[in-house]
Amino acid sequence: MSADPPRRGEMLAVTDLVVSYGQIEAVKGISFRVGEGQIVALIGANGAGKTTTLSAISGLLRPRSGSIRFEGKEIGRWSPHRVVQVGVAQVPEGRAILARMTVRENLELGSAAGGQRRADAREIEQMYARFPVLGQRRDQPAGNLSGGEQQMLAIARALLLKPRLLLLDEPSMGLAPLLVQEIFRIVRELNAEGKTVLLVEQHSHKALQIADYAYVLDRGRIALQGTGTELLGNEQVASTYLGR
Repeated sequence: MSADPPRRGEMLAVTDLVVSYGQIEAVKGISFRVGEGQIVALIGANGAGKTTTLSAISGLLRPRSGSIRFEGKEIGRWSPHRVVQVGVAQVPEGRAILARMTVRENLELGSAAGGQRRADAREIEQMYARFPVLGQRRDQPAGNLSGGEQQMLAIARALLLKPRLLLLDEPSMGLAPLLVQEIFRIVRELNAEGKTVLLVEQHSHKALQIADYAYVLDRGRIALQGTGTELLGNEQVASTYLGR
């Protein structure tokens, strides 16, 4: 049976998604949508199911049930490399850089994920132009970079895969406030250039400030949803997730 076509402008459709670790359900039947060109945020406390959801989309975890459609294709049980090939790339929590390899080697190897060809010198130079500090440190071990620089490297590595949907898992984790601001500036810039972003972020206030739409996860379920502006003004969200 052929897949139903996506709704107009819809890039990702997650429907009734259930993901388990053994007998423990971490994600309990959630549904959400990501429109083309949007920033959509998933916020919530630790253990709410945010990272598990991204891992199911990227193929790192297999759902127990439910549907994950990307541009009308059911990808919910695809391997990670096949998901990359159709245009979905994840920047994982913790960055997952190769610490002993140089910045340049990280970009070369990371760009070949999912069986893709390695990025050529011109494409890597474009990443150095976007993130000048990486160009300055191209021949240094990636493990010598600061946390913010490592996050830039992880984002650059994902961008070399030329994704249409970028999954960002806690990109500001462990960063100093000024670097948090810089990472969010980068996310806004990528979106302004046309990149669609699904953002998991514990800095909920900052995530909502840049999100077109957001979903609040609570113990594996969607508790609230709305535009970023609507949720910023929601008293329940403010008291529970924004520390007000």
